[in-house]
Amino acid sequence: MQEAGARAAETFYNEGILTQEFKAKGTTKDAVPVLEQAATIFDNFIAKAGGQPEFADAVKRAKDRAQDARDTAKFIREGQTAAAIEASKQEKEQGQPTEEEGAAPAAPADQGGDGTAPAPGPGPGPAPDAPKQ
Repeated sequence: MQEAGARAAETFYNEGILTQEFKAKGTTKDAVPVLEQAATIFDNFIAKAGGQPEFADAVKRAKDRAQDARDTAKFIREGQTAAAIEASKQEKEQGQPTEEEGAAPAAPADQGGDGTAPAPGPGPGPAPDAPKQ
């Protein structure tokens, strides 16, 4: 009976590796739930094999793999959140009308604008080198 329990534990370990290495990498949008599933499978392996000395090394690797899967899922979720925030900002910026779409043009510097317009030059008058009459 112990051999059947060992095979069952090995099955969980192998399934966890397949899920983490192949299923999660085969998809981008569904990677988070697949990685979380892999972590759960590794947890199941640890629960079944934890006390068996022949699985001591595999249990340690399974703990590392489960944590790695959780960390990767968290990283992806945070990246998706940041990307959604950035997309929202861009939509808001693109939603503002431009001058061509009817927004009021910026006021010149001498009318309260941003100060980038050139200062007015000297008024009309004789050129400095003009002959006197």
